[in-house]
Amino acid sequence: MSDTSRSAWVRRLPGAEPARHHLVCFPHAGGGASFYRPWRDTLQAGTDLLVIQYPGREDRLREPFAETVEEVVEGVSAQLTAELDGGPVTFFGHSMGALIAYEVARHWERMGLPGPDRLVVSGQYAPGELPAQDVHERDDDGVLDVVERLGGAVSDVRRSPELKEFVASLVRADYRMLDGYAPFDGEPVAAALTAFCGRDDPAVSPADVARWRDFTTGPFEQQHFPGGHFYLRDGQSAVISALVAALPHVTGQYT
Repeated sequence: MSDTSRSAWVRRLPGAEPARHHLVCFPHAGGGASFYRPWRDTLQAGTDLLVIQYPGREDRLREPFAETVEEVVEGVSAQLTAELDGGPVTFFGHSMGALIAYEVARHWERMGLPGPDRLVVSGQYAPGELPAQDVHERDDDGVLDVVERLGGAVSDVRRSPELKEFVASLVRADYRMLDGYAPFDGEPVAAALTAFCGRDDPAVSPADVARWRDFTTGPFEQQHFPGGHFYLRDGQSAVISALVAALPHVTGQYT
C-alpha cells in the first residue's frame, strides 16, 4: 500500500520489502505525521511504518481539533485495526503520543483484539501523573514559550502573526485535551513496555519515566539518550537502533 492510500487517522510509509513488522508511531502535542517521515529512511526495508495523524493539522487541517483523549483513541483504534494484517506490531508514542498509544493498546485488549507486542513510550509521565499545566490558558506568545523551552523551533513562527496564531492554537488544543485526561478504567497493558527519555529533558526526568513500570503486567525496561525533550529528533539513528534492539521477536531479521 502506498503513502497515498490512507485513512483519516493513519498514514502509511511502507518499506521496499514485504512487511515483516509493523511500527505504529504516535506524535507529540502540536505534532503531525510528518515528524516521523524521516524515520522511513533509517528503518529497515521490511518495517511497515504507520503514523497517526491527529485532526486539525497537515492534511487534516480543516478538521476541528480533538477535544478528548477518548475521541482520539476510538478513532485510531477503529481504523488502525483495518490497516494491520496480524503480524508483529510495536507502538511508539512520544510525549502526548505516549499516553494515546498506551490507551489504544489497552482499548485493543479490552476489545479482545491482539495488542501490540511491545509498547515504547517516550518523554512522558506515567498515566495519571502528568502535572496540571496552564498551557491552554496562555496567550500565543506564552504557548510558544513552552514549545521553545522543550526544544521546539519557534523563531520563524513568531515572525508570522498568522502562523503564530495557528501553531499556538494547535498546541493549546492538545494541552487542553491532556489536561482533561485521566487513565481509562481497567487493567494495565499486557504488552512488554519500554520507556525512553532524554537525560536533559526539562519537563520529564528519567525518574518520572521509570514510573511506567507500574503500567504493564509484562516485562519493563528503560533507556536514556543524550539530549532534551526532542532527543529523538537530534539522535534519530541511535533511537531507531535502540527501538529495533527492543524487539526480540524481529531482531534477527535486521542483522
